Amino acid sequence: HPWMACAGSSDLAFLCGDLPTAPAADLPITLRIPAAETERGFLGQGYISYVVEVEAFGPKSEVRHPFEAFEKLHEEFAQFFRTFPSEVRKKLSYALPPLPSTCWYKPDSPRTVDERRSKLESLLQRLLQQAEVVNDKEERLWKFLQLPAEAAAAARLLTTKTDGPWLQRLCDASWDSEGRLLPSLRHPAVEDALLQLLVDASRPGESRVVLMFCLTVQELKEVSDVSQSPPPTSPPPGESLACDLLARIYATGDREVTARPGPVLRQRVTALLPLTLRPDAGAVCRAAGSALLTLARADQSAWQEAVFAALGSAGVAQQLAALAEAGQADQQDSEAADGSSPAPPLPQRLAAELLLRSFDGAMVDRFIQPELADERKRLLNAFFVSRDLFVRLVVGLLLARLLCEPGYTEAAKAEAGLCSLCCELAPEVKFFQEAGLGTLLSEETLWAWLCRLTMSERPAVSGFGLFVFVNVVQPAPARILHTPGLVEALTSLSGAGADSTVQGLAARTLLAAHRGEENSAPDDVEGLAVLCSALAATTELALDGQLQELSALGTGVVNARRHCCLVTETEPFLRTVSASQAKLSAEADAWRASMSRADEAAAEVEGAHAASHAALEEHRALRDGAVSASTQATAEIDD
Repeated sequence: HPWMACAGSSDLAFLCGDLPTAPAADLPITLRIPAAETERGFLGQGYISYVVEVEAFGPKSEVRHPFEAFEKLHEEFAQFFRTFPSEVRKKLSYALPPLPSTCWYKPDSPRTVDERRSKLESLLQRLLQQAEVVNDKEERLWKFLQLPAEAAAAARLLTTKTDGPWLQRLCDASWDSEGRLLPSLRHPAVEDALLQLLVDASRPGESRVVLMFCLTVQELKEVSDVSQSPPPTSPPPGESLACDLLARIYATGDREVTARPGPVLRQRVTALLPLTLRPDAGAVCRAAGSALLTLARADQSAWQEAVFAALGSAGVAQQLAALAEAGQADQQDSEAADGSSPAPPLPQRLAAELLLRSFDGAMVDRFIQPELADERKRLLNAFFVSRDLFVRLVVGLLLARLLCEPGYTEAAKAEAGLCSLCCELAPEVKFFQEAGLGTLLSEETLWAWLCRLTMSERPAVSGFGLFVFVNVVQPAPARILHTPGLVEALTSLSGAGADSTVQGLAARTLLAAHRGEENSAPDDVEGLAVLCSALAATTELALDGQLQELSALGTGVVNARRHCCLVTETEPFLRTVSASQAKLSAEADAWRASMSRADEAAAEVEGAHAASHAALEEHRALRDGAVSASTQATAEIDD
């Protein structure tokens, strides 16, 4: 069976059954022996060397072997195949056709060499088609072909489509000497296998359980001879390694790697997003989130296409909403635990950034569809009630972008929420730079996206866009002046019909840009007049505000003076009260002295009363004795 080579023993045949494997013939590896050349040995004797051309995952290499090396390889695999059950050996017999017989008469004749070349090429190609050969832990074929370790590991991954030691080997050997990703990881088949591994891991079946048992038995057999040594550190979970490898693949940002057909783009999201919600595997959650962020940051166009395709799949919108709500729950748990200010919820930031980087074009059209109404409400509400400034600013930008869609049916609610959010965020402007959103919005694609919001004809959208533009991004003057259409949009926002707050922000932004860039004064007289008028109106509005503040302060001063006068008028009365208080205090002291003397007299009286009471008791006792004696005497007389 194909998996017996992985298990390394034929006694596991009854466990393995018929597990699904990828045909080894589908590997992106081709073998050819196009020629044979005569070479000289150390002693000058000639021998025939067969040139083997190998194309593995794109790059081509070449290795040369004499006929004796092929004979040795044939014998090694013959012994290896004997470890399998008989039904498996029947299948494997196809991969080991008899070698050409040794020819003692003219062994280097062109006919003999060409016949050997053809049969040896067929031998290598047949071996390559067997999953048992690909999964051979001794890597006999790979060593013969001198295939790089990462290419051999990638081949095992494509054949097994499950986690194993080959994942760690791929992680250990991902880059070349110049820091570039190796071709084996850039091949589309490797990404497909990693994604399929994650999909299978999220819904394991019986076959996967049996397979993992077989792999565990293999690992136990490999370390049985060193069982007395200390146990090694547990390797990272296979899902984490797969996510790390995907992150390295996406980090290249190469369109040849990131641009894939729609089903693959959809699977990127459907395979990685559920892993970010696994509460029992923190490392897997972080690795999956890192892979998603890496893809979104490396190629925003591919990410938008991926989210667009994934939103058509059942459950993706619910998973995004659950990710946002999970961050909210984590924040509440953190606050309840220690009572201090909670750390920014990572799941919410992850969901916010992933959504922000894809929120344009066709993806927004799909996001506003009626069938996603419940998930959209859950997602935006979780962002709206967040205490993380990053998330709150992002939800404002998302609402602003939704308002740009003519088919958005909840525009009134979104506009009211955007205005409310802007009012709530205004007092926290000084903390905006700590939120970390400015660096993200300074990227070229998101900068252009934000500028389009600022140029919107809808006042609520352009106003919030300008609010974020000025307080969060804080772009350099040159970038403002050299962005096509931005100066015109800011000039339009500085016009007389704009909101006074927006008008002031736009005018000050234009003025700062012209001041910061030499020879950048506007040539348009009308534009200059609009800017001057806006600055004058803004200044007048500011002066009016200051005048109102001064008027309020003046009213406060008048009230304070009135209170001072009232306090001054009560001074004689307070003096009288103070004198009376002193007199009452003296009388109280006299009363206290009298009471003290009365207490002493009462104590003396109580002492005399106690003495009289004792004398009375003594007199009563004497009287009772006399009465008793008299009674007794009378009785004696009577007798």
